[in-house]
Amino acid sequence: MKAPQNSTQADYIKRINKVFEYIEQHLNENLSLDQIARIAHFSPFHFHRIFKTLVGQTLNDYISRQRLNRAANYLLHNPDVNIGALAIELGFSSNAVFTRAFKRVFGQSPSSYNQKNYSFSKMSKTKSKAGKTTPDYPEYVRSIDNLKKWINMNGKVEVKQVEKMEMAYITCFGVDELGPAFERLMQWGNPKGFFDGDNPRMVTVYHDSFKTTDADKVRMSVGLITDKAIQPEGEVGNSQIEGGKTIVSRFEIGQDEFEKAWSSAFIWMNENGYSISDQNPYEIYYNDYREHPERKFILDICIPVN
Repeated sequence: MKAPQNSTQADYIKRINKVFEYIEQHLNENLSLDQIARIAHFSPFHFHRIFKTLVGQTLNDYISRQRLNRAANYLLHNPDVNIGALAIELGFSSNAVFTRAFKRVFGQSPSSYNQKNYSFSKMSKTKSKAGKTTPDYPEYVRSIDNLKKWINMNGKVEVKQVEKMEMAYITCFGVDELGPAFERLMQWGNPKGFFDGDNPRMVTVYHDSFKTTDADKVRMSVGLITDKAIQPEGEVGNSQIEGGKTIVSRFEIGQDEFEKAWSSAFIWMNENGYSISDQNPYEIYYNDYREHPERKFILDICIPVN
């Protein structure tokens, strides 16, 4: 979201952050406008208006898209999924309702999407209303082989048991908001001593996938991992990265190599028999790329897995 212009808007963003977290944790439940408005301490009428102004879409559209995105991401990585059970698990009233909604967004049925995309791994691109096309099989085989070689040369991959981490964060939508959000988080944290010490760790948590979501609607949390107590203030909230079994891939890369790094990390996951968990993937940064002689990022790409 854009930077708040006044204290009232900052308070609104603080409340909307709670809504984002609640929706993410309760997607399988009946999420009504009245119920969500109560969480934000607004009347339904005012909440509907404020949510659409700040987020750029209605609450119902946002919830529906979150459910469909989670379904699509699950279908990408799980070849034997029970689609009817997945529909109910994600809060759809029936498989038929889920299938109609899925086809409207992705241009094909969930079963077709699952069959076509899993065999091509995380890199697959499906034909949809956005105009994406499916390259032929040999091209993807070559691409996957190239990425497997690339990660072996440019990355260090480990499977770790990651500890739970506390995080101060700012919500943003789309990559254009990332840089400004990091700047605002640093402006907030510096006077409070959050960046004291040798190695403060900044993170980006991805709540949506660029493979299944329009780029300007991908929700991300720009965060600061800290052991200090976090008091939510305006647009800055507090949350946790839960930890657990995680594929951690260390890279030193330029800005134009992020997609390649993520794709190769997911291919490594598939090739080694892991499946993505319900937790969100994230990046942890270990340097300021502007101070690197080649303007490269030193980072971990972290994929929580089962």
